[in-house]
Amino acid sequence: MTETELLQVIEQAAIEGVTKLDLSGNNLTALPPEIGKLTQLKKLILGKYRYDADGDIVGTIGNRLSYLPVEIGLLNQLEELQVVDNCLTSLPRKFVQLVNLQTLNLGDNQLSSLPRKFGQLVNLQSLNLSSNQLSSLPGEIVQLVNLQTLNLYSNQLSSLPGEIVQLVNLQTLNLGDNRLSSLPRKFGQLVNLQTLDLGINQLSS
Repeated sequence: MTETELLQVIEQAAIEGVTKLDLSGNNLTALPPEIGKLTQLKKLILGKYRYDADGDIVGTIGNRLSYLPVEIGLLNQLEELQVVDNCLTSLPRKFVQLVNLQTLNLGDNQLSSLPRKFGQLVNLQSLNLSSNQLSSLPGEIVQLVNLQTLNLYSNQLSSLPGEIVQLVNLQTLNLGDNRLSSLPRKFGQLVNLQTLDLGINQLSS
């Protein structure tokens, strides 16, 4: 998709007040500032997983975005954002204005850190940061009190913030394929955990 074609899609979507927009698989290298016009959007897909008939992931349909424009923060009605299989190395500071997000999927990127005040995304229920380059998590993650699913598979985490044990609504936690040598004290406080993956780490009993 050319830049001109993308601008036309955005303009038409703004006129029609669309609430869902899927731009995955278009070889996009940048999003124009005009994306901020789509203030009615509830779901934006810039990259996603492909599933087979059994619901298993068999691939991705991404783009080549290395950054998101600051105007993404204007989409304050967004409830779901998927940016799977792109080239993101960081998120804009105004990303934390997306306070209505419930599902955030940033798997298969190159993120090495999260924005300050990431904890403002208090309505998040599902957060996928798998296959990135995170070496640590901010303590503010404790503010994501509604989080039920947290996927940190295949990062570079050597430790977890002690505050993570306060995410008492977590039901699924994937920490596989990291560099963890220990878990926080009181990890057992995560009493609602139903699925926990700690495979491929450096944990000792």
